[in-house]
Amino acid sequence: MMMIGPVEAVSNAGSTGAEFLNFGVGARQGAMGEAGVAWADDAYGLYFNPSGIARNGRSEVGFFHNTLFEDLQYNYIGYVQPIGTNAALGVNALYVDLGEIDRTTIASGVANQILGRSDGSDIAGSITYARALSRFLDVGASVKIVHEKLDRFSATAGAVDLGLKWYQPLQGLTVGLSIANLGSRLQFVREREELPITLRLGLGYRSPGGRYGLTSDVVWVKDQDVEAKVGGEVWVLPKQFAVRAGFNSANDVGSGFTAGAAFHWNDIAVDYAYVPFGEVGDQNLVSLTYQFGGGRPPIDWGERPAKAGRPMAGEGRKGLHAAEFIFRSGPEDLDWFGKATMEILRHDWRKAGLHTLVRDKALYSIEGDYWIEGRAVIIAARLMSGSEVIRNFDFAGSVDRPFPVWDEMLVEVNKELERLGVDVITTERPVRNPGGM
Repeated sequence: MMMIGPVEAVSNAGSTGAEFLNFGVGARQGAMGEAGVAWADDAYGLYFNPSGIARNGRSEVGFFHNTLFEDLQYNYIGYVQPIGTNAALGVNALYVDLGEIDRTTIASGVANQILGRSDGSDIAGSITYARALSRFLDVGASVKIVHEKLDRFSATAGAVDLGLKWYQPLQGLTVGLSIANLGSRLQFVREREELPITLRLGLGYRSPGGRYGLTSDVVWVKDQDVEAKVGGEVWVLPKQFAVRAGFNSANDVGSGFTAGAAFHWNDIAVDYAYVPFGEVGDQNLVSLTYQFGGGRPPIDWGERPAKAGRPMAGEGRKGLHAAEFIFRSGPEDLDWFGKATMEILRHDWRKAGLHTLVRDKALYSIEGDYWIEGRAVIIAARLMSGSEVIRNFDFAGSVDRPFPVWDEMLVEVNKELERLGVDVITTERPVRNPGGM
């Protein structure tokens, strides 16, 4: 979470109420300049784009605490729960403790007298529903309650957030759009304040296998200037350690540049962000996320293509094709792995009489990339129908013991082909290991 909110609130005082709604959440997003609308796929994504959680496979809870400027305490908690096969529910809450100040008299010619202490707080809670409508489009909406308290006065308002996430034909590319804080006004005694309506539009890209990614947002807040946010991450150790950096033009007190890192261990993730604010002081942000529960299967869109071996209507396609996997990084003497992966798939499909050497005539084909770090191998595979990506797969293991990785690949790919209506044998048995690895 970046502490842009307090800085903006000072420069735009009086424009809208409930400025705490623009503080931002999550150390992951904070490290990437607060760009988050095109991804928004975790417990903190509820804040940026309510549609982002639609395809989450596991339950997740995230917590963040930070001390803002002037010792204001800021807290966030979010929870995501997948439901059914293509939807998810989320709940989250923001809480700001404004602390205490002296309450004094104000009278002309008379010394002010301290009459006691006053306190204040801001809180917002929301419930989110997101759903994947098609292979390419997710939508979501949040209903929220906003409450502000200052001394003995308080105000409450209701609002909604709306969002969508659009998956582009280019693998890994997504577009996100959200509008937040559409609702009633806050009323303190006679004064009424509008909520800070916020529009976000962003673009995100993740490489095959998720080794690196870039994301950017354009953000407009009512009565404020349009801001640009951009960031990226690189997984130095796949699924274990990442470094991040970004830029946020809304941070006009500091340089705008941000940085951070991620540490993942089993189901626990710790994210860190460093946000410099010049003379105001630097922020060191940490958030904690925990995933639990079994993963749900990939979304079934109800498509049932023709059986392999029978021509697809109007196209004359049949059979399955495996291409050589592309070697992206690692020791040069391990460039054999991609060809071996291809041969494992071809060998299995030949036995079933399903393999074809002509990719353009194949009912389905599989291709991919792989990376080798030390002795660990990461495989990103894509099951294709013509030029359309049907499903992405990620596999990981040891290059010294590749057969368990190939076993898992065969089982998962064949299960997906069987779901699509292909007469392929799905087995949990390991492939033969003629080399004794």
